[in-house]
Order: sequence, then C-alpha cells, then structure tokens
Amino acid sequence: MITRALATLAAVILTVVLGIALLYAVRALTPSAAVISSPAPAPTATVVAAATTVVRCGTLGPNSITSGQGSGPNTYELLTPTGVPTARFGWPGSGQSALGTYVCARLIAGAPMEGFDSLVRPGDPGYVDQPSAQTRPSVTAAPGLCTNPQMTTQAVIERYFELSTSKDARAVSDCFAASWRARFVRNPSWDELATQWASAGPAVSLRITYGDTVNGCDRYGVAARMATGSIGQSGSEFVTIGPEGGTPRIFETGTAVVNAQIATTTCR
Repeated sequence: MITRALATLAAVILTVVLGIALLYAVRALTPSAAVISSPAPAPTATVVAAATTVVRCGTLGPNSITSGQGSGPNTYELLTPTGVPTARFGWPGSGQSALGTYVCARLIAGAPMEGFDSLVRPGDPGYVDQPSAQTRPSVTAAPGLCTNPQMTTQAVIERYFELSTSKDARAVSDCFAASWRARFVRNPSWDELATQWASAGPAVSLRITYGDTVNGCDRYGVAARMATGSIGQSGSEFVTIGPEGGTPRIFETGTAVVNAQIATTTCR
C-alpha cells in the first residue's frame, strides 16, 4: 500500500513538474507585448523653386502705365516693330539701356509685370536680331506735294510729319489715299483736319518702326512729341501705307493694329 501510494504521489509530482515545464516553454515561444510607437515624421526640407525666366526682345520704351497695378519707377516696356508692347518689367538700379534701343532681355516671370534678370547679347541663346524695315532709294517730294511714285513708304510718313509746320493743307492731303479722306465729311471735314495738321507744330523725337506688310500695305508703329500733344506715346499709333495707283499714300491710321489674318485694308 505504501509503495503504491508513493508511486501515485510521484506520478502526480511528475505531472505537475511537466505541466510547469510546458507552461514555461509555451511562454518562451510567445512574444511579449510591446508598445509600438509611430515613427516620428521625417523633417521636410524647404525647396525653393528656381525662378522661371524667358527671353524677350524689342525696342526699349517707357512704361505706358503711369498709375495703379503695373506702374512704378524704373519700369519699362519692350515694343514690337509695330509699337505693340510685348513685355512690361521692372529694371531697378542703374545701367539701363537708353530708351529707343533694341535689346533682348532675360526676364523673371511675374504679374502684373516681369522682373529684369540680365541682358542677352548677340550670339547668346535666345537672342533675336532686330527686324529691319524694307528700304528702297528715297526721293524727296516736290514742293506742294507729299509723295511721288519713287518714294518709300517710310519716306512718305517722314514727309507727312515735316508738313506739320508747312501750313500747306493741300500737301498734307496728298499724303493720304482718297478712300481715307472720304471717311471725313463733316465734324470735322477732311479739309479741316488737313488744315489743322499743317499748323500742328514741329514733331520732336519722331520714331517710325516697320512692322509688316499685309495686303500690299506696309504697317508701321509711329511715335512723336507734338506741340498739341504726344502721338503714340506708348507705341500705340499705327499707320498703314501702300501704293495708290503706283504712288505710296497713307490708307489708314489708328491706335490699334488689326491682326494680319483678318485685315481688310488693301493697297493697290
């Protein structure tokens, strides 16, 4: 009996020991709980984008906007051959090119105006040669007239401005095609307009810039200072001129140039 009791007790003790050993083995295979923390966000770097620049070319002129957005000191425009502004930008400091000079400039994109970065020299990437006007040997008109068949279209415009001190309305009328004169019947009549121009006073700082040729007409941008006020101060006075029966005359003037694709004025 004692022997059997001892054997039973030994079996129980063995079972308990084996159970404890198994429990420890299972716990050893189970990973302990851990506090999982979110990784700290990586620091963000401040990236400064490179300024966008573009090369623009044209004749340097004063800023035509004198107040409000787009105005300010040391601000300029680049003008096309027809006097249309293609860029408005600030050029601070000193060393600016003279007004009326053809330049190509690298400009920093912005609104309401761009900013000056640097001049682009001939031979540099982006430089565009200045368009040149069509030229022919020039001949002076006879006294009392504005034009003749041998004159260039630009010479006729020059002659028209010379006549602003002539007091010769007949010569002024000779500068213009009949189709243009016919538009002015009264208030004012054409004769009144011609008489006014013949006494308008001298033209100062006359600038005539060839633009293009459309429907047989040469188109120019014109600017000048007159005793009665400025013409094309912002490069916005335009002259359309071409042959009328073989003699160059002015067919149209205005403060805007018509798109070449839809222009209807024809010189012949």
